[in-house]
Amino acid sequence: RADLIWQSASPDYSILGKRDYRALAWRFDSPLVRGRYERYYMTHAGAVSGYAVLRLGDVRGVTAGQIVDFLVRPDDIRPLFAFCVERFRTSEAAAVYCSAAAPALDRISRLGFLRRLTSLHLMARLNSEQKVGAAAVCGMQKWFVTAADSDRDHGLGIARMAGESVWRPALAIEGR
Repeated sequence: RADLIWQSASPDYSILGKRDYRALAWRFDSPLVRGRYERYYMTHAGAVSGYAVLRLGDVRGVTAGQIVDFLVRPDDIRPLFAFCVERFRTSEAAAVYCSAAAPALDRISRLGFLRRLTSLHLMARLNSEQKVGAAAVCGMQKWFVTAADSDRDHGLGIARMAGESVWRPALAIEGR
């Protein structure tokens, strides 16, 4: 499924990290992070069209959901995020956030998401095989970046376990 999504959705974005089956398995299914994330696949007209990787945990004592990663064609971003919000609502999350830069994110404001200015610093290196010019690299409006493109999500956090808050790798949702 992930390979089909990669083939159909990746051409819509100028600059993004690879998100095929192998890349997703490496990032989300390794023994170090297994059980930390839930992965959902979206279908449209009977064909798989997108995915979202979700994580639920405590942020300063408040249950919060994070859309850690996603890939979908721009026209389908709103239904994918609406599903994610509803999934977190049933998990009693008080807030949902998504740290990402993607051209279609302006389409999710009606779901209650607010754009927050950030000082995201990235490094890029072009080689002779890449078809993206330096001008595209300098403009973030062409980039597709999520929290999964960094190691930020692998740090320690506060997680609820049996009604207590403990310091440990944040984990609250199991499965895929």
